[in-house]
Amino acid sequence: MKITYGAVLPLSPDEAFAFVADPDNWPLFFPGARSVAKDDDWGRVGSHTRLTGVVFGRSFTMNLELTEWDPPTAFRYTVSQGDAPVNDDNRRTFHPVAGGTQMTGTTEIPARGGLIGPLLDRLQMVLVRRLFASAMARLPAAGAGHRTLRRHHPGSWATMVSVRKRSSRWLTSSGEAIATKCPGRRARARPRGGG
Repeated sequence: MKITYGAVLPLSPDEAFAFVADPDNWPLFFPGARSVAKDDDWGRVGSHTRLTGVVFGRSFTMNLELTEWDPPTAFRYTVSQGDAPVNDDNRRTFHPVAGGTQMTGTTEIPARGGLIGPLLDRLQMVLVRRLFASAMARLPAAGAGHRTLRRHHPGSWATMVSVRKRSSRWLTSSGEAIATKCPGRRARARPRGGG
């Protein structure tokens, strides 16, 4: 079973690839993602990342292995959970378009056998489609916010924290609020030291 999804990021292909291919950024746009522990050599085929999070109140840990690395065009990784064998294959490609870069992703999950396998497959695909739809809706703003941060605060890292149900705030590594994003408004950078 395979699904395809995508988003246009307001970034150059190099910037879009660098942002999306870095698992440290995934909690900025993937719902439920909480922490990332990646190998120091992430970007080398065979390197690993461990992603933890919560979906529908249930904790999960995914082990990722990088299987393709072709900046700024494509990257690919497989995912397994616990000691289970690899259960899905994910690929992201990047192409310049008017207004930025089109990121297209595919996730392929092997079908299960048995009597209830097809039912479990359908349920899993519903969940995966919802997660990626939400992530793709958040991705352009997260990428734009990351670009703004890097321009105004070189060398800083940031995280986006939920302020209210419908609003977010970008914080630097020192905890300084630098940008706010609300529905219907563009993220706006705040002057350094300003509130």
